[in-house]
Amino acid sequence: MSVGKAIYSILNSDSPVNTAATGGIYPDFIPQGKVPPFIAYRIQDSQFNETKDGVSSLDEFDITVVAIAKTTNTADDLAIKIRTALDGYDGTANGVVVDSIFITDKSTRHNEAAEMMEIEQDFTVRIKN
Repeated sequence: MSVGKAIYSILNSDSPVNTAATGGIYPDFIPQGKVPPFIAYRIQDSQFNETKDGVSSLDEFDITVVAIAKTTNTADDLAIKIRTALDGYDGTANGVVVDSIFITDKSTRHNEAAEMMEIEQDFTVRIKN
């Protein structure tokens, strides 16, 4: 989906995010053996605005972006960089015209099995067709 291409492009081209996410940026899941800190993102929901004249001119997606690290401070630092890169963004990313991105929620949890901190941030992304 085009929203995934846009999110990856925005995060990957943002120098502070790319420098902090030394383990990489991945859609949906982290490949085994990757060393944190890293980012995972997933599309949670989508809405298409029908028109009488044709296809939707503006699609809306709810996405979750997760900062994952060994320590709370590192995860928090990465989450701040992610929010700075995404929140309020409008422009073209990887050929996708982004109308707007705004944050809607944030939560923190300790993944005991993986011994890592995860900070999830939810965003609404509006894409122009």
